[in-house]
Amino acid sequence: MALDWQQIVNLLVTAGFACVGYFYAQIIADTKKDRQMLNDLRVDLPSKYVSKDDLIVHLNRIENMLTKIFDRLEQKVDKS
Repeated sequence: MALDWQQIVNLLVTAGFACVGYFYAQIIADTKKDRQMLNDLRVDLPSKYVSKDDLIVHLNRIENMLTKIFDRLEQKVDKS
């Protein structure tokens, strides 16, 4: 039983679609995994890093505290 050209072409087209389908499924799975990783990062990011606005607020508070300390030290030196 010999295969005619139509059967060979059908077999090759089917094999081609199977390969394309396999790679498409792999790409979709990787995309889902990447989206999950991005969502995890989005959740973890605020707990690991400080926003710029929060940093500025805290640095201003520290600067004000240091200014008060230096003023008090200068007053003590002036009294002596």
